Amino acid sequence: MKVESNPSNDDIKNAQETVHKVSDRTKKAALQKRLDAVTAAMAAKSAVERAEAYTDSSSLKEAEKALNNLTRTNSYLNIIKDLGNRIAKLNDKLNVSKKS
Repeated sequence: MKVESNPSNDDIKNAQETVHKVSDRTKKAALQKRLDAVTAAMAAKSAVERAEAYTDSSSLKEAEKALNNLTRTNSYLNIIKDLGNRIAKLNDKLNVSKKS
C-alpha cells in the first residue's frame, strides 16, 4: 500500500475510498487493518509533535496514549521506538521543569 511509506491526509482518504470498493471480504479486512495501523501511526506522530511543541502533562499523556494504541508490527517498530524515545525525553524535560 503506497500510503504506508509517507502518508498524507489525502493519501489516507484515497486509500480508504479504495478499500471501500474492494468486494473480497478477506482482502478488504486485511487492507483496512493496514490502513488503520497507518492512521494510528500518523496520530501518534502528531501527538508527539504537539507534546514537543507544548510540553505539559496533558499533552505528554495524550502522546503516550497514542503511542500505546499503535500495533506493534515489524513495519512500524522503528517509528514506535523513535516516538517512544521522544516521549521519554519530554517526560524527563517535564519532570526537570517541575522540580525547578
